[in-house]
Amino acid sequence: MKILKSLVLVALVAVAFTSCKKDETTLPAPVISFANGINTANVNAGDDHEINGNIVSEEGLSEVKYFKVTTTGETQIGQAVTSFTNANAYDFKVNIQDVTEETGIKVMATDKKNQTSALNFTIKVNGASISSYNNITLGAQTNATIGSSFASLNGLVYNLTDAKTNSDKIDVVFFYGTTNLATLSAPSNSTLLDQVFTTASKPSTWTVQNGTKLEKRNALDFTTITTGTQIPSVETTGTSHVSSIAVGDVILFRTAATSAFPNKNGVLKVIALSGTSGTSTITFNVKIAN
Repeated sequence: MKILKSLVLVALVAVAFTSCKKDETTLPAPVISFANGINTANVNAGDDHEINGNIVSEEGLSEVKYFKVTTTGETQIGQAVTSFTNANAYDFKVNIQDVTEETGIKVMATDKKNQTSALNFTIKVNGASISSYNNITLGAQTNATIGSSFASLNGLVYNLTDAKTNSDKIDVVFFYGTTNLATLSAPSNSTLLDQVFTTASKPSTWTVQNGTKLEKRNALDFTTITTGTQIPSVETTGTSHVSSIAVGDVILFRTAATSAFPNKNGVLKVIALSGTSGTSTITFNVKIAN
């Protein structure tokens, strides 16, 4: 009888243990995924980027956080999300504004059993490397020996005849006017350029007339722009030309979508000006994002 009672007791303990163990079973931690399985993106400096994805949690979500990771450290984006229409399947969206350097976005999800998962998204900025061209000299509209047209693609100077046959490469044209004085212009600015260029190869006759945007930004320190930094983008106030240029001026430009080197941010610093007529010259150093 004692043996029978012992066996019954053991069986009851085993059943109780099994029942307790079953109740304590923990389901898997949250699973985070980005839209289409893509965890990287490339943007131009200053652009915004929206990240989308989904989190599946068998235990049910209790909290979702987003973090921005840059060279200066990690900072939380906004407040933690703690309210969910469906705690087992959550679609998320986070918008990152004004990206100027490579940026990591960490998505962290915690479930009701305090299990935490994290997944990183990387936003890379176009133009992390920079090409430099020094002592570029352009001649104004009637300069017979030095070309007036500059190509960001290769750093070359073209005379009008060659520029016409390579028009997609030309981003900037130099002229000297009675009102505008020393001026750098987009090839598309026929209103100004037709006043000073009168030959059969003038920019308005080119197959491609790139609409480069330019802006003086003299507060910018040209020397600080090196590989690994970002060239600022031309503001929305950027125009098709900058005039009354002086030595020391710093000029931002952005190449057109039609350029052979499209949608690139560049900056130049004027280091010399010679003459006050159509034979004038301008010399500058250039840095442009690749």
